[in-house]
Amino acid sequence: MPYQSREERQSSPHPGLLAKPPVAPAPPSRTAYANRPRLLAGPYVAPTVQCGDVLADEIDGDVEVGSYSAGRIAWPCRRKPGRRSLILTGDLVLAVRTESSEAIQYWFGVGAVTAWKWRSALGVDRQNNAGTQKLYRDLKPAKLTPDRAAKGRIAAASPAAIERMAAAKRGVPAHPRTRAALIEAAKAPKPDGWGERANRWMLAGKAATPETQKARPGEPERAGKCRWCAAVREAAGLSSMCRRRPAIRRRRPHRSRS
Repeated sequence: MPYQSREERQSSPHPGLLAKPPVAPAPPSRTAYANRPRLLAGPYVAPTVQCGDVLADEIDGDVEVGSYSAGRIAWPCRRKPGRRSLILTGDLVLAVRTESSEAIQYWFGVGAVTAWKWRSALGVDRQNNAGTQKLYRDLKPAKLTPDRAAKGRIAAASPAAIERMAAAKRGVPAHPRTRAALIEAAKAPKPDGWGERANRWMLAGKAATPETQKARPGEPERAGKCRWCAAVREAAGLSSMCRRRPAIRRRRPHRSRS
């Protein structure tokens, strides 16, 4: 057995064995390089500061600069004991509002909790973040397979699911965008044969029957009206009169001949 010094024996995990030399990390593969999160905007440039300068943090206000981070995009860190904490200022604020959480973690070298705190402080969610929306669009084909989509359509067409969706929308006014879209769709030119197809569909599934004419608890009676047509037209802000309402003949006042 080769000779070992006292320091080597103490540093070895197994006494009496030679300590293994550190292994250099393998370079990233082409697959890992191709799958890295891509930035939508940028380049994000760090502010030119020195240790001891003061920057305005979006959460904590004025903080003192202590060092720079070791991420792929070096960024000023605040002066404090313990782990480095990036200063949320400058282009980093734009990056948090634009990029996905995975991209922020990868390029700036922060954890998921830190990215979540930044997004929460700036009011960023999946609805108003372009990077998160693009990430969901890219992952949709892998997550939403044809089998899962077919199962979801079957579950959504069940009577219980339809009733839950109707209960969630019942009594809730339509969004202004939805209202504008309904009005634009009603004004748009229709293709040939659209009226006949629409009439067949409405008469087959949404025809006015004694069951559909019956008002729900708390609703006034709507005799002679189709509730489905009334709900759609009320959501669009139009008159709730239905064309299938039975015509009411009005007698004209009698005029005497003079």
